[in-house]
Amino acid sequence: MRFIEMDVLKPDVTALMAASELLADNIPVVFPSDTTYGILMRYSAANAERLHTLRRENKEKPFLVVVSEDADWQSLTNAALLPTENQARIQEFWPGTNTLLMPKAAHLSYPPTDSIAIRMPAAENNRAFHTLVQFCDFPLMAPSFNRPGEAVITDKKEAEAKFGAIEYAFWDERFQPQAPSSIWDLRETPPKKIR
Repeated sequence: MRFIEMDVLKPDVTALMAASELLADNIPVVFPSDTTYGILMRYSAANAERLHTLRRENKEKPFLVVVSEDADWQSLTNAALLPTENQARIQEFWPGTNTLLMPKAAHLSYPPTDSIAIRMPAAENNRAFHTLVQFCDFPLMAPSFNRPGEAVITDKKEAEAKFGAIEYAFWDERFQPQAPSSIWDLRETPPKKIR
């Protein structure tokens, strides 16, 4: 595992561009997100399969999708099945650390459920992550950097021991993981908080 040192508050644009190019080429990277260290990959069914294998987890649990503020997130959802009053409330939740559960667009093969979980990060929570997501003109999957039931990895040696198959880790020694994102089910009225 190659560790690329960075500062989440004052990110180096060259490092962020390198990370976005790796992601565009379907290469997983470890990156400090707006909540915790995550394993980022370009959103696709094939990449989801790879992430499930890396994390050694149940393939029934879908990954959340992260989008930029100017992304066409509506193309990932079936707005016709979303209650009208909830459509108007989306701006109350985003950008930020809220993950919204919405009806999935019919043309998507992943996740294998009828819903999709989407988050739109805010700049103030982690400027590096926000900028990276903006650089990517595609959605990302961003599960936490751990195996199910284990704590998120914040130690380089543990990272290499458990996830040595991931070649690139963008790392900030001062980064402090935060609480997981809140999850809101927007398929219900009013929106129901799941976590």
